[in-house]
Amino acid sequence: MKLLKQIPAFFFLFLVTFSCSKDDTLEATTNIDDPIILEKNNKPNNINKAIYVPNQLIVQYNENLSPAVLDAFRASHGIYKPGLQSPPPPNMIGEYKICDLCDPDAIVELWTLQPEVDIEIVAISMSSDDDSDSEEVAAVSYNLRFQLENDGSPAFGTPAYTDYSSKVVTANTGTTVAIIDTGLNTNFPVFSGQPFLFNASASPDVAGKPEFAGVVSGWDFVNSDNDPFDDNIRQHGSMVTGTYVAEAQANNTDFQIIPLKVSDDVGVATLFNIICAVNAAGNMGAKIVNKSLGYYLPNTSTSSSATTAAFTNNQILINLFRKFDNTLFISSAGNSNNNNDPGQGETHRPSSINEINLLAIGAAKYPKNNPNLTQIADFSNYGIYNVDFVAKGVNVPFQDVAGTTHLINGTSFAAPKVSAFATLITGESSGDPSPYQIINKLNTYHGTYLSILDPNKQIKYNKVIE
Repeated sequence: MKLLKQIPAFFFLFLVTFSCSKDDTLEATTNIDDPIILEKNNKPNNINKAIYVPNQLIVQYNENLSPAVLDAFRASHGIYKPGLQSPPPPNMIGEYKICDLCDPDAIVELWTLQPEVDIEIVAISMSSDDDSDSEEVAAVSYNLRFQLENDGSPAFGTPAYTDYSSKVVTANTGTTVAIIDTGLNTNFPVFSGQPFLFNASASPDVAGKPEFAGVVSGWDFVNSDNDPFDDNIRQHGSMVTGTYVAEAQANNTDFQIIPLKVSDDVGVATLFNIICAVNAAGNMGAKIVNKSLGYYLPNTSTSSSATTAAFTNNQILINLFRKFDNTLFISSAGNSNNNNDPGQGETHRPSSINEINLLAIGAAKYPKNNPNLTQIADFSNYGIYNVDFVAKGVNVPFQDVAGTTHLINGTSFAAPKVSAFATLITGESSGDPSPYQIINKLNTYHGTYLSILDPNKQIKYNKVIE
């Protein structure tokens, strides 16, 4: 996107202070009192929708801009680094925060604007095409927050802390897999074996780079530190990671995991943290990235607000998927019995982004009366365009710290099974397979046909990965 010719500071302040009221659709979605749904009651249409974080924008810059150019650009829009201006400059309308672990030559950052500022005008000023030669901004998006879907997993309560660093491998000899979730608690029995976590100091993609200073293995984007311990009451990230580890070890796969925490103790995540984690995973050399999370928004093609549509199109994530085009991103498809295809109303993001290196995974079930008949789970989202495969996501065993086995359900636990098979394919390949080659082998060698009992509930490849 090109940037509009820079607006003089006094005129910019006039715009943001005395602009016309926003579109009704946008005002409804930016209401600061909109609730976060803490518990999902499993009704098909009661899905966890994302809400806008009031007055926050995510900005992605074009690469290789100098710090001076970036500072001048921010200042021209009244955006400054927090705490450095006292008294604040007369044109100051907000502050910025750069993504943790961000490549200094390809910055993504969060702008937090003052409450009286019209966020829509600021966004439009950075996104509309014109004849300007200024091209600082690659993409801009509203920030969103959402809660992980309640997939019926048990609530473990407040977990006992553990220092995960003892699980870091000496050398990264296998496939590097990033898991973007609520973090990792290695107290569970599935993690009791050999070390399996990525060693940042032994990685040529990480070691010696100043943006990764202090990284041991993973990162906590919620608290901006190098300890991604899972404090989520449902231990969602630990169960996702445990599902991956159990499947990968059963296949004698060599791997190391980068845990990237983007969601807090009650499962609330933001789009900004997810974008930062995707960026970090790619820069740290992850070959497979598992994202067992997502949010719902109205289909932008049917939105009554063209501006809302323009800034909810996931362009920053799309840009990152294309930048890291040799990385395979695997996302859960969601648990609301929802059609994720275009034009169907609600769509599940980021699984519904149409990029060649992104797979969306639904959940399969194996009926007790006929375990050889594999069907899509009742709760699983579907879509012949936007859901690629399914994997077992019903009655997946997970053992707690007391040794009790729980049977967990959800597309969250189907996705890491596919990630494990993708890791197996990568390790068995003679070279470095492309995402397209991995997907082709998943379909050919690990995909078996799904039994379709409901013709209205189909997926792209009609295969279950097993």
